[in-house]
Amino acid sequence: GCSLLSAKTIYYVKQNGTGDGSSWANASGSIQAMIDKAASGDEVWVAKGTYYPTTETIARDVRSRTFLIKARVKLYGGFAGTESSIAERQLADLDGNGRVDSCELVNPTVLSGDIDGVPDVWTKKMNSNGTTWTWTVTGNEGNCYQVVNNLGGTIDGFSVIGGNANNKSANISSGGGIYAYSSAASSSYVTNCTVSNCSATDGGGICADAPSGFSYVTNCTVSNCSAAY
Repeated sequence: GCSLLSAKTIYYVKQNGTGDGSSWANASGSIQAMIDKAASGDEVWVAKGTYYPTTETIARDVRSRTFLIKARVKLYGGFAGTESSIAERQLADLDGNGRVDSCELVNPTVLSGDIDGVPDVWTKKMNSNGTTWTWTVTGNEGNCYQVVNNLGGTIDGFSVIGGNANNKSANISSGGGIYAYSSAASSSYVTNCTVSNCSATDGGGICADAPSGFSYVTNCTVSNCSAAY
């Protein structure tokens, strides 16, 4: 007999989109709705803009809102909203260091945990040795614990900001920006992302947790993040 191979489906998201996600012209406005629709092997393409998480992992706790990436679903950001291939995403030497890195996307797709609208103020204090420093932050008390929960999927081409994973009692204290969890069934991938202005008890920017399987973090920058451990 013959077996049927199912082709992958691409779902499209634009800021303020109102469509079903079937094309850029009919883009959805909800990243999470498209992830939830996606099956194993499918992709979600997200155009530039700022997006806030909506899925609460703890009932009636708005700070538990997160982008929940399912196993083997791939989330791509950094699109202008016209591209027909991932390779068409535009890059530039945004930090002016003389080279173009694959995380330097001209059209930033920002995932923000700053859901309370209170500005986060980060202050850098040099230590007495003159070479190391400590960050202190105010205004993030109402931010999401973890902006992204990658449960064995892929996140590629996003800028993640404003996570504050400080809820020890509910065991949400790791990975303020991205918490990447891998099982034996599905490894987790974080690629071409920038993570900044995130804090946590453990792993302010990214926590790669792989009790079985592997969590891969490649071509990413992490900056202005703070953690106790």
